[in-house]
Amino acid sequence: MIWIDLESFSEADLGEVGAYTYAHHPSTEITLLGFAIDNTPAKVWDITRQRPVPADLHEALLNPAHKCVAHTVGFDRTMLMAKLPQYDWSLERWVDTAVLCATDGLPLDLDRSTHIVLNDDQAKVKDGKRLVQKFCKPAPRNHKAERYTRENSPEDWARFIEYCRMDVESMRAMARQLDPANYELEYEHWLINMRMNDRGIPVDRRSCELFIEQLAEAERVMTARLRELTDYKVSTIKQSVQLRDWVNAQGYSIPNVQAATIEAALSDPALPPLVRDVLSIRQSLAKSSTAKYQKMLAASAADGRLHGMLQFYGASRTGREAGRLVQPQNFKRPGMKPDAVEEVVGLLNEGKSLLPETAFEAASDCLRAMFCAPEGQLFVVADLSNIEGRVLAWLAGEEWKLQAFRDYDRGEGPDIYKLSFSKSFGKPVEDVDDDDRQIGKVQELALGFGGGVGAFHQMAAGYGVAVTDARADEIKVGWRAAHPAIVALWYQAERAWQAALNKPGTAYKIGEHCQIVYRAATDRMRLRLPSGRYLVYYKPRYETVVKPTWETESPTFWGVDSVTKQWRKIDSWGGTLVENITQAAARDVLWHGVTLAERTGFECLGTVHDEIIAEMDEDKADVALLEQCMATVPEWAPGLPLAAAGWSGRRYRK
Repeated sequence: MIWIDLESFSEADLGEVGAYTYAHHPSTEITLLGFAIDNTPAKVWDITRQRPVPADLHEALLNPAHKCVAHTVGFDRTMLMAKLPQYDWSLERWVDTAVLCATDGLPLDLDRSTHIVLNDDQAKVKDGKRLVQKFCKPAPRNHKAERYTRENSPEDWARFIEYCRMDVESMRAMARQLDPANYELEYEHWLINMRMNDRGIPVDRRSCELFIEQLAEAERVMTARLRELTDYKVSTIKQSVQLRDWVNAQGYSIPNVQAATIEAALSDPALPPLVRDVLSIRQSLAKSSTAKYQKMLAASAADGRLHGMLQFYGASRTGREAGRLVQPQNFKRPGMKPDAVEEVVGLLNEGKSLLPETAFEAASDCLRAMFCAPEGQLFVVADLSNIEGRVLAWLAGEEWKLQAFRDYDRGEGPDIYKLSFSKSFGKPVEDVDDDDRQIGKVQELALGFGGGVGAFHQMAAGYGVAVTDARADEIKVGWRAAHPAIVALWYQAERAWQAALNKPGTAYKIGEHCQIVYRAATDRMRLRLPSGRYLVYYKPRYETVVKPTWETESPTFWGVDSVTKQWRKIDSWGGTLVENITQAAARDVLWHGVTLAERTGFECLGTVHDEIIAEMDEDKADVALLEQCMATVPEWAPGLPLAAAGWSGRRYRK
């Protein structure tokens, strides 16, 4: 093993442009390369001294039997390929300790993981972040030198070398305390993810530039109009207090200018016309997609492709990929149809302009289309149909629902959302109208993991469904009555957690296909998925949790908060555990499809939610074959009904 950690300097911002563009920026250089060979003490090669590669490192790198180990291989490997191309940096040679951490229930971040796993004397140098800021980026503008170096800051440079050396020691010590079982199981998937990031996704840079120009002009025009309409009381939309006060001075009272508040005001027939115009401008300007377009330009490399967009195992409690850079998982669902998007992009490229009033909405709708296959190539995309609903029913053994999916896939059964409403309220399915179906859809999306009235309202808002609290509660009760096996699964999961804590090492079955087991020796709760992969919960407990208005006994564990991204104690319950299981099992189904697609000859570029994006020669684009790969039932999921639907085209779309 060659344990590697490097430090670098660049005028480029790594967070803005990503590892691939950063590595090839003309100002980028590797300054320190920390390494340890097998069990030998870590060393640091100070490359700024212009010495040749240390002999022991050189010899080890030439030996193909030596694996290379780094924390976040996507960065280290990309940098080394760009700056030391004389060595073999093939993917199969690497081990990524960031993924090893994630698969064992820890954060991806090296600093946090080493502090969690190791004793204080093995932790990283405490002022490491300060040293990175000092030596890896240009000096502040008021500094007499362009950058801090070994020459002008020798004492801190010595600390920086020690920080790099300790990174290697800490990474190695931590990795040896982690369970590699999940990592080994996921190794092929990780290789595919890395290849997808290497391939990158093609970006229509010219259209991005045109949209940025259009949005800048629209912002200028709309801001000038805002100032005129408010008699210069409000200069920009960022002046929230001034805008609120101006609205209130017109005789219409609002507590703030948050999006929901403005949306409610705009739907009020009593809103004065002048105030309506001003708030409409505020809403339009707030929807600007300029940042996403600028990010696409900044992060796309010289080859016109955006690399490194997907973090493998980025979602710690399910193992799903997480978005990086432009984060396509967060793109707004477009209001335009694909043909309309194509027309708008075409008009811009012909030199036409967008109306300022519609520019922001149009740019938001066209964002996906900036991923554009080159001439002679097509995107081939397919999406798993209602995968979480299917997996949840399969895990619980909700047989009527599984049969409903099978019937629907054969074209013999009703729409699942209509059937869900029918089952919940005893209404004949043929009498379920469009409004009922919308309620059935929200039911399916909001209530499968123990959600109640609040969860229903939150999901309903995105689908134009508005009901009273009493009606929402009735809907919840009806759905639960129609799904007894799923409801039972929530409580089975919580009881299994408690039982596993009381009897470490004993496996307890959850539903039809899962097990949960607690191993006291490693202080981890391991929840075995049908695929054989484990979800890992760090420092599990079953204890009293104090809520604002009540106390309850609940499962707790330490993990990365999905909102704050901080490492903290998290309280859970059976419904949340089932949500983790379902989303994780659905992810495993998706990756089974990705693996089949790659083996079949597809060049996959990424996954977004439950879809696969591949790129092929236009005369070989085979949507049906990709759908077949995705709908092939894994050996570990007998009886799971699967279906996928796809399309092909030059521009990415929803």
